[in-house]
Amino acid sequence: MSTSPYTFYQQILDRNSFRLVEILSEKKQSAVFVVTEKDSSVRRILKVNKLFPRKLRRETDFIQSGSSQPLKVLHLPDVLASGENWVLMERLNLVNYTRDTILEKNWSDQ
Repeated sequence: MSTSPYTFYQQILDRNSFRLVEILSEKKQSAVFVVTEKDSSVRRILKVNKLFPRKLRRETDFIQSGSSQPLKVLHLPDVLASGENWVLMERLNLVNYTRDTILEKNWSDQ
């Protein structure tokens, strides 16, 4: 993160008592962080969009509507909290396949 202690992102972290664990992506107008909440070691995903909060709201609405559906293959995180420019989501344990590792998986006909 920026060396300034009062960046836009830092203000959101401080206001919500989030502890920064890892920066997954940080750009001028948006960022994705792994955070924990105060008095918890459970890792969560914090997404921030300071210039286009409506874009983040659309994404949040999509995730919330999709997570209420009985999906078998697609796993969507639970939205835990949100604000004007940020959303806190469950951190899913996903397997990241590459072009090479996907070939090594023992796939069924299903």
